[in-house]
Amino acid sequence: MKTSLAVLYSVLLVGTCLAFPAFAQASDSEQVLRRLAALEQENAALRERVRRLENRQGAEQSQPQRSTTPAKDSAAASIPPGTYAAVYKAAPAVALGWSGPYVGGHIGWGRQTAAVDDPFSVAFFGGPALSGVPVRDVNLEGFFGGGQVGWNYQIGSLVVGTQVSIASGLSGSRSDTIAATFFDVTDSETRKWTAKTDWLGTATTRLGYAWDRWLIYTKGGIAASRTKYRLSDLSAFTLMGVPLSTTTTLQTGADSRVGWTFGGGAELALSEAWSAMIEYDYLDFGNKPVIMSGTTTTSGFFGPITSVIVSTLPVEQRMQMLKLGLNYRFGSTPAAVAANY
Repeated sequence: MKTSLAVLYSVLLVGTCLAFPAFAQASDSEQVLRRLAALEQENAALRERVRRLENRQGAEQSQPQRSTTPAKDSAAASIPPGTYAAVYKAAPAVALGWSGPYVGGHIGWGRQTAAVDDPFSVAFFGGPALSGVPVRDVNLEGFFGGGQVGWNYQIGSLVVGTQVSIASGLSGSRSDTIAATFFDVTDSETRKWTAKTDWLGTATTRLGYAWDRWLIYTKGGIAASRTKYRLSDLSAFTLMGVPLSTTTTLQTGADSRVGWTFGGGAELALSEAWSAMIEYDYLDFGNKPVIMSGTTTTSGFFGPITSVIVSTLPVEQRMQMLKLGLNYRFGSTPAAVAANY
């Protein structure tokens, strides 16, 4: 705006100066008067334009200037002098709480050993009897699945609680064969054990330490299971490879027992409600006799002969399990809320 005014003033001054040579060259006073009148009109027009520009400049200067500072600087500038705005610090991350009831499911791999005290033997003419393995381990192993429910209570970093779980899916078998030969006479026997765990349950107390999103814990309590057994036996008496007689035995039995368990694991909070776990458990059900009942059939020179047979065999059960699971906590709340202002 100032530049425009200076230009106009310069034009006015130049026009006036240029008029003087015209005055000198004028031949008469009438021409001079007409020339002066024209210059006066031009000067009046220029003065009017200058006046308008000055009025416009004054109006623009009276308007408030727009701020080019960020919004936060404008907000700070609007605070009256002597007034201090409160500054709040962000609250620290709140640790997730473990208190409350929960329910979940798990899968895993397990190995159950059933040590069966079941000696068997064969005899041949002219020599002592040959004995099979007196105590055989029937290993039930494989994948299993189940569920769990529980409750936790957290005191600071200490977490105590109880849990009840149930699972099923383990099965296994073992087969042993012995044979004795005297000249061309052979006596052989093949004995096979099969076992399957129908269900397996535990009721334990847990004690853990909470750190950030992790819960590291140990557990112990009682365990119960029900296992079914099947025993098949085939005994053959042959002469020069020709069967003279065979005896087939088939027995079944079931056993429910209570033992103890001990283990531990780690649980990771995925959110305020969901958590994932990994756990190892050892279970011991002790040694207990199992009643086996069934039939035995002998075929030979005198035709098949069938009879009922009942036997009691001591069985010791032990188990190891590795679990992966997912839990959902009801009504979960943060362990603590710390304000920091």
